[in-house]
Amino acid sequence: TTDNGSSYSTGAYAPTASRGLVACILAAATDHHLTPTVTGNGVTWGLEDAAARGAHAMWVFTAYSGTTPTTTGLTVEINPADPAIGILIWVGELGNVDPPTESFFVQSAHGAFDAGETPVVSYAATTAATSAVIGFLGAALNPPDQTQPASWTEACDTGITNPTVGISVAYRTDPGAISSVTWGSTPAAVSTLTIMEIAVSAA
Repeated sequence: TTDNGSSYSTGAYAPTASRGLVACILAAATDHHLTPTVTGNGVTWGLEDAAARGAHAMWVFTAYSGTTPTTTGLTVEINPADPAIGILIWVGELGNVDPPTESFFVQSAHGAFDAGETPVVSYAATTAATSAVIGFLGAALNPPDQTQPASWTEACDTGITNPTVGISVAYRTDPGAISSVTWGSTPAAVSTLTIMEIAVSAA
């Protein structure tokens, strides 16, 4: 990302039409009571979940690309500005969301954990047997280098330094009906975990 203490932007990318989009934003050395504003790609981004531990915070936003998404970067605005904040942005595209609208997001669960504590979260309601799940593990590590849950596929494991923050992203398309998720390893630093349930199209 690029930044000036208040505005952080990714490189430009072109989303596929009629897809669900997910953006996970991690911040280090921040006031976790802040809520960033997210814009980009000609779509409306909505905050779905947030978690924090100490000076580390995580926010997860979703959007629906619609029929005419635009090729831009994702911009995250922090107010008030703070040059000491470190921001890490991950943006992903979901296929076969159902229904093909903004309502592909079903529910999420999150938690915040101390160093040496295994991340585990529980849903308010058991997921549908046909849903997919995607998880975001943020930690004060670069990279987090953590093992995803069994039978999950890792999509990303990266981080930044000064200040240090990293993210591991993993998903599973066929978890069946589940009520909780335990991450596959224990970070040696403070961490946050958000797991999202995504409705999947039969197509």
